[in-house]
Amino acid sequence: MSVGCGGSSEPLNPTATPYFRLPLTPDRDLTKTTPYVEKNDGAVIHYDLKSPWDTRIFDDATALSGGQCPDTMGLPTQIPDRLENGGVDQKAWDELSNIFGIVILSDLAASEGNKAAAICVLDNLYYWAQNDAFVVNKECDPFHKQLGMTSGHGYDRANFINGILAIPYLQIRNASILDKSKKTAVLSWFEKLYLCSRTRAEEMLLHAQENGLGPHNQTYPALLSVATTSVVLDKTDGFEWSIEKYKESIATISDDGTSPNEIAHKMEWTLHYHTVIVNFSVHLSLLGEMNGFSGLFKDAALVRLTNLVLDSYFGATYLEGLTGYEQTQNPLTTPWNLSWLEHLKRYSEDPRVSQLATRFQWKMDHSHTGGHPEYWWPEHIKSTG
Repeated sequence: MSVGCGGSSEPLNPTATPYFRLPLTPDRDLTKTTPYVEKNDGAVIHYDLKSPWDTRIFDDATALSGGQCPDTMGLPTQIPDRLENGGVDQKAWDELSNIFGIVILSDLAASEGNKAAAICVLDNLYYWAQNDAFVVNKECDPFHKQLGMTSGHGYDRANFINGILAIPYLQIRNASILDKSKKTAVLSWFEKLYLCSRTRAEEMLLHAQENGLGPHNQTYPALLSVATTSVVLDKTDGFEWSIEKYKESIATISDDGTSPNEIAHKMEWTLHYHTVIVNFSVHLSLLGEMNGFSGLFKDAALVRLTNLVLDSYFGATYLEGLTGYEQTQNPLTTPWNLSWLEHLKRYSEDPRVSQLATRFQWKMDHSHTGGHPEYWWPEHIKSTG
């Protein structure tokens, strides 16, 4: 299982700036949330918002091996602080190694229909729910938006919510064996995580308005965390907001397929961070398509961006010429950033997408997007309805 928490410190007011403005929704009191109640018709749970795993049948009674389900009492409940320059405190992150077992277990539950794995995933989430894990009130309060790119835990929390919390929950939520009281507690906690996600996304959209360059790459995982928590909570208004704000954000991609913010800041990491935008954009588009937002994969801006990164993978040097830097951070050497290929190959006729998806199959798992992308699709699943 690959894990990562990349980020960088960068100036907020660069020169030579094409200017974009993104509309924001009016101020609203996001603390007024409606508790989520599952709509249960006998043994069938009906969801207004669909996920890829809602037809999963959990019929594998194989027990987990010793130690495969971690002791929840040893799980951390806070995200490590960033270093003063915004960099990663690798020592602190190394101490979190046991937190990523939930992704392996949720993949097992999703791929095999394993009941014990599903129960263990819920127990992990229930422990975190009891401890209000990863919620920092001053960072999640919608009236306290931090504009500093490295302040707080917003970027890392968005990735945690997507890959460690929301997607694993969605992979198991259809298991009838799950304790209903624990699910209720977990869903109540997800209301707080939704608030954290919405606040972070609003912060990033405000930053996009004010920085003169449009959306930063961190905007996209922030919007995805609003989308994933909305699916968890069946919160249709929150989901629709996330997709509309995504569409406004991706529309700022330039005619040449570049993101002005990444061109201005990322130097030898420019291709890497354009790939980050593609990755989260494809996941947003996929969830959007599943829930009635048609045409997202045909969006001209996303197509331009995708063509740019694919051209670069296959030898084009446009980004080097534009930035003046060799692109040393090649996504093909870190294929966890390529999980989007497994999804996009079903919507794109570009043969390079399928070629790369085949080349890196079963190597694209990463905690930011919930384990192996192959397990989003029924051909890799043993138990589906």
